[in-house]
Amino acid sequence: MKANGKFVKCHNCKKEIYRSKCFLTKNKMFFCSHECYNAYWMANATTRKIAFCENCGKTFYSHRSRTNGKYYWEKCCSMRCREEIRSRNRIYIKCKYCNKKILTYKKKIGRKKFCSHDCANAYKTAISTFMDKCLCCGKEIKVTKSREKRRVKGSFCCKECMYIYQKREGSPQWKGGYSVHESGVYMIAVGLSGKKYSGHPYGHLIYKARYRAKVEIYLGRLLRTNEYILHINNDNIDDRYENLYVCGSNSEHQRYIHGSLCWPKKSNLDEIKKVKVATPKIKYNRFSDNLIVKYIKNSESR
Repeated sequence: MKANGKFVKCHNCKKEIYRSKCFLTKNKMFFCSHECYNAYWMANATTRKIAFCENCGKTFYSHRSRTNGKYYWEKCCSMRCREEIRSRNRIYIKCKYCNKKILTYKKKIGRKKFCSHDCANAYKTAISTFMDKCLCCGKEIKVTKSREKRRVKGSFCCKECMYIYQKREGSPQWKGGYSVHESGVYMIAVGLSGKKYSGHPYGHLIYKARYRAKVEIYLGRLLRTNEYILHINNDNIDDRYENLYVCGSNSEHQRYIHGSLCWPKKSNLDEIKKVKVATPKIKYNRFSDNLIVKYIKNSESR
């Protein structure tokens, strides 16, 4: 017996073999030959074992693989055998949206219906949506069935159209195009502001006193800010043309109010109409004169 080593048993065939002291310190398992080494690890395989191919029946070394956190053993000896098994288990079906032929497994016939995610999403939107027109601008829009149940009288392409429509004639919030001020003066809707002309995000109605709206239509131009209107009989509700007098400036208006000038007894609308004056710029989307006249008549017929 040699002094630098000792006899140990083979882990596979239990045969006694001699190994040196250096080999004993580096290894814990011992084999008498490569055949015993391979036989032992095939019998106690953790990453590799001998298996039979499911396609051709040939024996091969099956490796242990991991996919999506799950371990499995290879069942085919080659890629060719693997593709042959897959081809037997596959079948062609038509995409439910574009009718394109797609290859799928027989087990997934009930679940596989579309060739791509785009077709699946397009099919869902086609079923759950329909075409409708915006009540404000008439633009064609897609509306879902769930939104159709919530809506009452129509759909809108954007919030701006919705807010504008709510202030138009025929909407649930429409009140004839006029309102009454706390002082009793009738206010007429003469236009609609927007993002371009004001800081309000969706626009709002512009109201003017009925007597100013009537004078602007009669003169055919907008009144300046320094042009004030007096009621000859001091009745702010009596807006007849014969009862309206236009002051050319703020100082003239104040002198009439404080009595330094005699109170007018006759309307001067015909005289002012002959004078050419530079009209101020419109800072809102003004309605047509016919529409404003209609709102004036609605307020007078009350």
